Amino acid sequence: METVIPAIIVTALLLLAAFTIADRFLSTQEAVSEAWRAMEKRATDRKQSDLSSVDVTTTILGDAVEITAQNSGDTKFADFDRWDVILQYTGSDGYRYAEWYPLGAGQNEWVKVIADVTEPGILNPGETMTIEVSVSPAVGNSSTNIATVSAPNGICTTAVFTH
Repeated sequence: METVIPAIIVTALLLLAAFTIADRFLSTQEAVSEAWRAMEKRATDRKQSDLSSVDVTTTILGDAVEITAQNSGDTKFADFDRWDVILQYTGSDGYRYAEWYPLGAGQNEWVKVIADVTEPGILNPGETMTIEVSVSPAVGNSSTNIATVSAPNGICTTAVFTH
């Protein structure tokens, strides 16, 4: 009789430990499963996304670069504050520049103009967007330069332009 009570306590502790370990295991498996689904969704979005550069021009003075990009995939693009716009160019001072430009309306920033057909502020499949980048110093004459635009999901387009 004196061994029955300790046996019950030990059995209860073993069951409690087993249930705790099983609960932690199932919680971990659920977290891994959710992360896997999110990764698959991102991969599917990337497969269905495509961004193509249509044209890159500069203003007469070279102080602005206009990049026209088209959504040629099946995914909508938004979150423009998370986009990357990078220019590699030779300035009017003769130096090479490689600059990242944030979304904004000031000097060394970019603004967007979307030829909206259906949803304002969203680049739908088939729509084009013009990105106007204000640069300082200006793009040098007779220089070959590169413009890169990248969406938050990693899809990007690159174009070579001259001024």
